[in-house]
Amino acid sequence: MIEVAGAERSNRSALIFTGLSLLFFWRFVAGEFLCWGDAYIQFWPWRHFTRELMLNGQLPLWNPYNFCGVPFAANPQTGVFYPLNWLALPIPAHAWVSWSAALHVWLAGIGMTRFLSTHHCSAAAQVLGACAFAFSGCLIARLQFTNHMVSFAGLPWLLWRYEATRANPVRRAMDFAVITALLWLGGHPQVTIIALTTVAAFVIYDRPDTRSALAILIGLLGGLMLSAIQLLPATELLLNSSRGELTDFQRRLFALPPWQLIVWLVPDAFGNPARSMYWGEGNFFEASPFVGIVTLLLAGLGVSARPKLWPLLVGLVIIGMLLAMGYYGPLYPLVAKLPMFGMFRAAGRWNLLAVFALATLAAFGLDRLDESRARKMFAAAAVCALVMTWLALAMVFFNNPIAGHLKPALRWIFEATGKVADEGALVAQAGTAFLIPWAVLLLCLVVTRAMSRGLISVARARTALFAVVFLDLFLFGAELNPTAGAGTFRVDRVASNSSRTRFATTSAYVTAEWNEFINYATFQTSGARANWRGPLAAHLPVTNLVTREYHATGYDPVRLRSAERRLRRADETGDWSGLGVTTILDQRGQRKLAPTRKSYENWYPGWRAYANSRPIPMVDDDGWRRVESPNQAPIRFVFQNGALLVGGALSLLAGAVLAAVCATRWLQPRLGLP
Repeated sequence: MIEVAGAERSNRSALIFTGLSLLFFWRFVAGEFLCWGDAYIQFWPWRHFTRELMLNGQLPLWNPYNFCGVPFAANPQTGVFYPLNWLALPIPAHAWVSWSAALHVWLAGIGMTRFLSTHHCSAAAQVLGACAFAFSGCLIARLQFTNHMVSFAGLPWLLWRYEATRANPVRRAMDFAVITALLWLGGHPQVTIIALTTVAAFVIYDRPDTRSALAILIGLLGGLMLSAIQLLPATELLLNSSRGELTDFQRRLFALPPWQLIVWLVPDAFGNPARSMYWGEGNFFEASPFVGIVTLLLAGLGVSARPKLWPLLVGLVIIGMLLAMGYYGPLYPLVAKLPMFGMFRAAGRWNLLAVFALATLAAFGLDRLDESRARKMFAAAAVCALVMTWLALAMVFFNNPIAGHLKPALRWIFEATGKVADEGALVAQAGTAFLIPWAVLLLCLVVTRAMSRGLISVARARTALFAVVFLDLFLFGAELNPTAGAGTFRVDRVASNSSRTRFATTSAYVTAEWNEFINYATFQTSGARANWRGPLAAHLPVTNLVTREYHATGYDPVRLRSAERRLRRADETGDWSGLGVTTILDQRGQRKLAPTRKSYENWYPGWRAYANSRPIPMVDDDGWRRVESPNQAPIRFVFQNGALLVGGALSLLAGAVLAAVCATRWLQPRLGLP
């Protein structure tokens, strides 16, 4: 009976969260789509290119349109082998980019309700934990990174299956294999590793017996085998790329410095690009961990109630926050020295650990809320409200004595972020950012005061606090990401397949156009608001995948080492002729060039050349493919990548083993087998 009641609660909470998700993503329901940042200039072109080729019966193994040719499917961020992307082929590319992001946010919430159900949380607590995790800044501010959403969504599902299959190691191994394979196939490698690190922390804390631990290990290895078709080519690409050669500046980007920790309480304290101007470290979306101020108060109650997991969850909060500080903190420099971790950027992504732990603690805290704890929560909320009132007044009246010792601290931050000249306007802007959190605290004070005096029941108070949390998160994130109608993604023309015309964009040109249309500081730029289609017209890579224009340049964090070297040299010297470039786009406009070579295609393991249906030798000529055709016969190039073939064979083998195990388990009870 207890299991039936728990299942009913979980189904009810999943249904409620589904309704809230439709409300949260109301603009997608209304027919709008993500049109800013990487969703527009990277994931939409990638998806458009993938969809066109696959609908024509081709796997997009190679991208000839950027960097003079680069592996495409081997890049794990393209999600070519992710099963949901295959099922969504009939859906237009721009629609699936947005719907996929929203779908995986919803899956993250549903997974959270399932995970919390294994800890016997009430329906209200399950929905609150789901909202605090799925609608947090950690997910919603990164909505443009659709592959991040896949990795975020997988974390609660892995932990749910870990808890739900304690008595069934075989089922646990199978579930872990399938979920981890999906994360590797469709997610972001760095975020997937962070999610698996969180799962590992839970497993170590739980100290399972040998049989259970072996099932988990087999499941993780099975996931690697199932996703080998992606992982082996991706590993080969990384070994041939410049990703392992990140500069110190690149490694330090997109962290959450200590002086910005207030964004846990006031998400817009350093501005918000959707409402004004962001003036903090890095950019807004990589450094936004917001879970709601009432969520933090409830998490405090969850800790005070001492549930079984509280030491682990508190540890994840502390470690996640320290790692998210990047090189501003003591922990990240040590982690960055570990194998593979040195290739990762954006330390702020480690906030995932803290966000997940706080959402879980808040759910525990809501279930343990009673009249005595309501009085404690009222006191904590009152203190927060008083501090926020002082901070807001000190910022609004910055030049008055009320600012006190806050003035030197703020001026130090302005110097650190290079915003000294704008301090007056930014301080006033930051002061108004306290209004919504202050109003949310006021609602919290009203509810907890009424509950502590017995004016409302515990059940109604819990429902009211959940509603306050959702309202806070809705006001923060529902309109954070810019959207536009389907007309923005209209493709007016498709370039010819001839490689005789090849564009190149200088770094200065890309920076100028990027700041016009993809400005990290504010979404309110006149150019972007007037014409979201600007990146297409400006030939910004990789939007050229939509129009099929050849570019010697591109926008991709994983670049071939040889291509990176040539591009850097050409950008510094201004000599693009050696890359087969015919049209240069720079701040002076378009300039025409005549290429000096006949072939400008990158060499990469797996390319084969044929003349008269016979293989001919191919040479790696300083990163270029060079062949000599006998008797000037036409040459046909074929990409037969060994890593892809081996990975595909391993994935098929693992899939066959998994199918055999599933069939055996299904047949056993029906045939009366032991």
